[in-house]
Amino acid sequence: MTPEEKETIRQWAGRISGPVAINLQVTNDDRSAVLETFCTEFQKIAPMVRVKKQDHSDPLPSFWITDNIGYQTVPAGLELRPFLDFLEGREDEAILAGLPDAELLDRIRIPAYLTVFVAPQCPVCPQTVSSVLLLARRCPKILATVVDGMLFPELASVANVRSAPTVILEDRFRWIGAVDLREIVRVIESRDPSHLGVQTLQQMIETGNAEALAGMMAQSGGPFPAFMDLLLHPKWPVRLGAMVALEFLSETRPDLSIQILEALWNRFEAAGNDVKGDILYLLGESKQAGMMERLTAVHTGDYPEAIREAAGDALEALES
Repeated sequence: MTPEEKETIRQWAGRISGPVAINLQVTNDDRSAVLETFCTEFQKIAPMVRVKKQDHSDPLPSFWITDNIGYQTVPAGLELRPFLDFLEGREDEAILAGLPDAELLDRIRIPAYLTVFVAPQCPVCPQTVSSVLLLARRCPKILATVVDGMLFPELASVANVRSAPTVILEDRFRWIGAVDLREIVRVIESRDPSHLGVQTLQQMIETGNAEALAGMMAQSGGPFPAFMDLLLHPKWPVRLGAMVALEFLSETRPDLSIQILEALWNRFEAAGNDVKGDILYLLGESKQAGMMERLTAVHTGDYPEAIREAAGDALEALES
């Protein structure tokens, strides 16, 4: 942190009356230290800043300034001003003029993930970041993450980002350079639910909307491709939420739930043991007689004892 940046923060701190909370999520990744160093220095200069540090199971570190706005970058240089302005509550009049009407924002019911890729010394990036952060402030259903493509080059590579700023909506839509907030919101509001990404579906189940997700799939007439990834997710809480959604779906559209079970069975051999156990459980709870042969094959087959026991429990559930 340069002396100029420290002085900018001191002046900002002199205008702040209440506490400012930052949730720092550290992982085993070495770049956790980069984000932690910034948060620590920021807190020293501005004592009203409260940094809550917690270990996180995600592979990459981040810090969050609201429940729906995160940073995977150090807001230094040109990026420091939009970061401080947001925390202070200052809003640019030009950006405000480009905001969509509140009525349109209220129509957003499904969470949307925006990723803003920035680069150090990019002259356009601060304006784009300010615009997206203001949009997320106005609509909590929009989750925004600011990512330094040079600090996290693997994220930029996967997203095929070659210039900054680039704003990406759930790996399907992108805007390069200055953004039109009205256009972004129109795209968000008109999305085809069947094309929703894993992050969006995960957010739905983590916020208690598993039944709503099941209803969306029932209305759409088919399982969402990303839903399969939730059922096979390495994290147990995510799989559990997806299993709850599948139970809701089976009540209204058993035909769709059977499609999903067939797809899960096709991935059974490649799945880890924890996921195998969940697949067996779902087969047992399906009450479909056609699953008995498969469960029996696992129960008597060349599998670890825990998997064979899980198959036995699923057989008992199926027979009952």
